[in-house]
Amino acid sequence: IKRQFQFIILLLFLMMLPYMQPVAAETKTTSKTWLVAGDSITSDYYCRGYKKYDDYLKYYYNIEQGNAFRFIKTAVPGYKVEDYLNNFEDMIGKYKADIVSIFLGTNNKSDSEEDFTEKYRTLIEKVVPSAENIAVGVPENRKIILFTPIPMNVNGQISKLEQISAGVQTVASEAKAQGYDVTHIDLSTVFDNI
Repeated sequence: IKRQFQFIILLLFLMMLPYMQPVAAETKTTSKTWLVAGDSITSDYYCRGYKKYDDYLKYYYNIEQGNAFRFIKTAVPGYKVEDYLNNFEDMIGKYKADIVSIFLGTNNKSDSEEDFTEKYRTLIEKVVPSAENIAVGVPENRKIILFTPIPMNVNGQISKLEQISAGVQTVASEAKAQGYDVTHIDLSTVFDNI
């Protein structure tokens, strides 16, 4: 399972590259903050000595590209969307990050699509650079990357968590339609042809 997890982390990293704009040469010395939020898939829980996906981000963006990103990881194994809502200021709000990537939903697998979408929408409304959020310090040009969960084994059956994936897609589309810089990476379909 460790090799599979390493492959997933590497795949996540590679999939994010085309969505990130290269930083212009004159701004490479500018430090930006990148917050990585999520559950056990995003945390160090399964890595135990192996590289984590934020390690790949650090390597590529800071070493290969010469940037000075500061990476903050607030991922907690077992966390659900509502845990981030209940602890928003400590988990996301206080960091005023320029880039926020969110990989949540796996632990919400028992939620209906409607319930999950409403919780997720509430979370993302706190993350986007709306006029209200900018007034409390959210960067105006914040980039947001939203991941749908990877397929998982539930009682011997592969589940794509369709209701969770649909909720993430809905909220990502709504935020994009409002003009926010949101990228949606659908991991529920990436593995279809592997």
